[in-house]
Amino acid sequence: MPAEVGLAAFVRLRDAGVLSRPAPSPEELEHLLRLPLNVNGRLVKYRFPVVKARFLSVAMRNLSDETPPSAPIALRNWLQTLPGIGPKTASWIVRNRDATARVAILDVHVVRACQILGLFPRRVRLPKDYELLESEFIWFADLLGLPPGDLDASMWYEMRALRKGVWNCLATLRW
Repeated sequence: MPAEVGLAAFVRLRDAGVLSRPAPSPEELEHLLRLPLNVNGRLVKYRFPVVKARFLSVAMRNLSDETPPSAPIALRNWLQTLPGIGPKTASWIVRNRDATARVAILDVHVVRACQILGLFPRRVRLPKDYELLESEFIWFADLLGLPPGDLDASMWYEMRALRKGVWNCLATLRW
């Protein structure tokens, strides 16, 4: 899902007040997610509103019933026990909570950049390989003297700006 669509959905839910309640119903969330979203002046549909509404309702209920761990890695592991939250989303939440957390947000753009650099193999199995790839990424960030969050954000921004054909072409090159 493009970042702009996710942000528009978040704004819709926040403005409707459902994010400030402990456990909105899946039906209420689904209704709000089914309405077209304005993204850069275009009306777009949110993908999988039924499934996402169910995941979000359960996650919000769990968050209101339990106290999540405060340590970044423990928090990420706990978040991954919630339905619909994998390592990338959990890492994103941890990073937004603690900018200094030594986690990497390995989305398709960052993974492709790392493949082009030869840091990651051509074939990766996510989420299975996430922790291994993340450790390589953090090693690389340390080698460059950069916080992992700055490096993955820069890679995401630059790779996202490239046209798909360009990065597909780059990925076939042998360095």
